[in-house]
Amino acid sequence: MKLDRRWNTRPTLPVPMSRGRVLTVLSGLLILAGAILFRLGDIQLVKHSQFTERAEKQYRNRRPIEPLRGRILDRCGNELVANLPNYYSVGVRPSDVRDVNGLSRKLATILEEPVTAIRAQIEGGRSFVWIERKVRSHLAQQIAALGDSSLVIQRETKREYTYGPVGGQVLGFVDVDNKGRSGIEHQFETVLAGEPGWEVLQKYGSYRQLINPDYPRQEAVDGGTVVLSIDVNAQAIAEEELEEAVEKYHAANGMIIVTRPSTGEILAMASTPRYDPNDPGDFSALARKNRVVTDGYEPGSTFKIVTFAALVEQDRMKIDEVINCENGRYQVADRVIRDSHPYDRLTAEGVLAKSSNIGTAKLAARLEPKEFYTAIRDFGFGSETGIELTGETNGILLPPNKWSGVSQANMSIGQGITVTALQLAMAYGAVANNGMLMKPLLVLSVTHPDGTTELREPQPIRRVVRPSTARMLRLMLEEAVINGTGGNAKIEGIRVSGKTGTAQKVDHKNRMYYQDRYVSSFIGMTPTEHPEYLCLVVIDDPRGNIYYGGSIAAPVFKSVMERLLVILPRQDAMMADLPDMDEHEPAYQGIEVPHLVTLTRREANNSLGKLGLKPEWLGEGDVVIGQGIPPGTSLLEGATVQVVLGPCAVQEGRVMIPDLSGLDLREAIATLSRIGIRAVVDGSGPVTWQNPAQGEFLAVGSDCHLYAGETGERKKQQNHKAAERRRLAQATPEVQKDEPETTTEPGGQAQ
Repeated sequence: MKLDRRWNTRPTLPVPMSRGRVLTVLSGLLILAGAILFRLGDIQLVKHSQFTERAEKQYRNRRPIEPLRGRILDRCGNELVANLPNYYSVGVRPSDVRDVNGLSRKLATILEEPVTAIRAQIEGGRSFVWIERKVRSHLAQQIAALGDSSLVIQRETKREYTYGPVGGQVLGFVDVDNKGRSGIEHQFETVLAGEPGWEVLQKYGSYRQLINPDYPRQEAVDGGTVVLSIDVNAQAIAEEELEEAVEKYHAANGMIIVTRPSTGEILAMASTPRYDPNDPGDFSALARKNRVVTDGYEPGSTFKIVTFAALVEQDRMKIDEVINCENGRYQVADRVIRDSHPYDRLTAEGVLAKSSNIGTAKLAARLEPKEFYTAIRDFGFGSETGIELTGETNGILLPPNKWSGVSQANMSIGQGITVTALQLAMAYGAVANNGMLMKPLLVLSVTHPDGTTELREPQPIRRVVRPSTARMLRLMLEEAVINGTGGNAKIEGIRVSGKTGTAQKVDHKNRMYYQDRYVSSFIGMTPTEHPEYLCLVVIDDPRGNIYYGGSIAAPVFKSVMERLLVILPRQDAMMADLPDMDEHEPAYQGIEVPHLVTLTRREANNSLGKLGLKPEWLGEGDVVIGQGIPPGTSLLEGATVQVVLGPCAVQEGRVMIPDLSGLDLREAIATLSRIGIRAVVDGSGPVTWQNPAQGEFLAVGSDCHLYAGETGERKKQQNHKAAERRRLAQATPEVQKDEPETTTEPGGQAQ
């Protein structure tokens, strides 16, 4: 029997591993274990907070809370801007869009935009794109109803300027992100913007988030309040009269400014063309500029007041001395100076009244160049006035070492020098204010977001001329209105002092003056002895045969002042009768006007009497429904405060809301302002619905919502329907969804 070899072989024993190999394997395992332990320690101990923060980001998200932008009020408390709620911005995450064409068509239909434009935005290659910013709530609801997960709908407020274009260049405007871009909105951005807050949300799903009460939250701080010296009614009148004159004479543009010279307060300031800050993109950069502050021009004969001020102050001229005016033609160095109307001989007073260039140049030659230059500088020309607005220019004033042989003669009649309308108004204000130059006062008070308030007091800059010199100049300017070139500025029963100007425009390209293009102007003050108001009107490049300042600008001054003297509160002239003051002495010590609205006539009279102020009663009734000067304004002892009485009902410090239906917004806002109630406006046109309704009582300082035009009609219908539903409601009332569903922006921010 033959045995199988496979069963006959001896088993093979495993070859033992060498000691070196074992050590190598064990070392590798130990190193690996050490690395793992080191990494775990690094994660758990060293970088614990870093990885914890990263983990929290996966299920938490911090989003900002937008503060409410601050208020801007006029001097009487009228709200010049409003923050309208219920506006939404609509965005799209293109990567989540399933049907670009379909979504584009739907959005285009709702927003009334071209389909191609919306599709181009979605296909632009960005991870997120805004389709439309700040649309009304009913459109946002329609878009939310599409149910497309790629849509982002964010609730926002919209800045609305209550009076449209009135005061637009002073107020400025905000961009789509509510950031101030010009005017007061830009100058006081840090005050009006407020301080954003934040909240931490719980994330779930791809784009959903929940508010978790256990997560931290920092409330936003709303913006502060800026109170302007502007009177909105005076502003509207000034703009209306200026625009009418510019259109009538087919002028390029115009400027106007109204001040209270005793304090430097600016009551109105505007230029044309105007613009509506509600839609700034629809207007040119020229329309948005406040040219009263930013643009220089040659003032012409209105500048002669500086020449005569220097002559009187230096005792180089007698008011009744006779000047040979050379019958309209006079050689100075290599130039010829002409008068538009030739005169043989005029008194010094007549030279100013008749606006003789030759007589003025001859008188100016009595001054040393340095004396004349110093006088010009003292009146504020060649430097900024310090107004609280950006973009102010210095004007152009060359020093005497750069003057030619004709420079002094030219500057004495307002040529060869550029000024701003604001500089000229403040210079004449010094003449009106007994020789004291004031800093322009545009902002009366600033309340910061933290509640602290800064009051802006009238600020004297320096004494320019003696009070006696200032009075003589006012009388000479009065003569210019009575018997001189300013006859069209006369106001029946009121003494007016003023000066006309008709300056040839400069052809900068050819370095010469145009022969058929002019800047026509008039600046005046009233009443002559103690001027309360001053107004400068500038009409740039009127076309046609009429171009003299006395024919074009003086009538505008008259129209403006006649209307303003009816509506503006009058008060005793401040600083008018004070003794001659050194420039280092304080201008005055003020008394703060108390809050009078809702007081009885007797209570208001006692409150003012204790402070040394005098009431001027307007209207009929026994309850104060308005006051001409806002609470907190500083006045001199003995000053007059207009107090408006009415039949307004008062109940425990609250006032009854009147019926505002049918009134235009401006009138309705003014009515509420007089009784101390703030208006919150939605829509445009006449008021069609209000909340609270007529007869209800509100605390002073509360809000009354005004709905105008179609917006008010819709609100009224909604209110009637809601009332009907409540009447017919049974156990389970219908719940109406008022807002679109909240989603998140890219990056996980909730909206």
